[in-house]
Amino acid sequence: HFVPDQGPDGVGRPQGTPPARGPLRCAPYRARAVAPTHHTRRRLRPQEYSLFFVPRRTLICEEILSHGGVYGALAIGQFDLDLIPIDDDVLSLELPLSFKQCFLEGDRSALYYVARSLMKLQSKFGQIPNIMGKGHCARSVADMMMRMGTQLGEEHFDGRAPEIDQIILIDRDVDLITPLCTQLTYEGLIDEYFQIQNGFVTLDAELLGVQQNPDQKRKKPLNSND
Repeated sequence: HFVPDQGPDGVGRPQGTPPARGPLRCAPYRARAVAPTHHTRRRLRPQEYSLFFVPRRTLICEEILSHGGVYGALAIGQFDLDLIPIDDDVLSLELPLSFKQCFLEGDRSALYYVARSLMKLQSKFGQIPNIMGKGHCARSVADMMMRMGTQLGEEHFDGRAPEIDQIILIDRDVDLITPLCTQLTYEGLIDEYFQIQNGFVTLDAELLGVQQNPDQKRKKPLNSND
């Protein structure tokens, strides 16, 4: 059972489990945070930890753990988180570093995650007949979807009639100005000043009208019903 609390370098710790043992959640690019020092490595027993990579396990991660000398002491797996329903009509992969990784670091892993999640969406709602896009990354995602569809075959879509007529893929670098503009909606202003994460905003209890422990922070879900 994972909770959003994170330890050093974004490694999540399980609820009710002391830091000394138990399952850990780790993004692939933070695998180095799991590889301990020589002093810590001597205290690890085989299978004392379970490590799950989100959104997928990679060979580079395994090499880092092997080089750190802890590969054999970990039960390693991956959790395909994919699309998260933020609202009735909003799905998100929640990959806040994807733009930086794609356009500054040259890491296109996020494009694979997008293609994989859209293929899973098609397995539920039928194969989307029309795919349109603008930008080099959009083209890459479309190509990956075509290859995945060929590899999986028609049985992947279970003969479903398509419920989605068209999908439009747009690169962020096609329009870099819009994110810099002033927000014109109430929720946009809340995000600008307080930051919305995973559909929740963290506010002082006093602002939410909570009388008990008014100095504590509280999480408030935001959706189209507000």
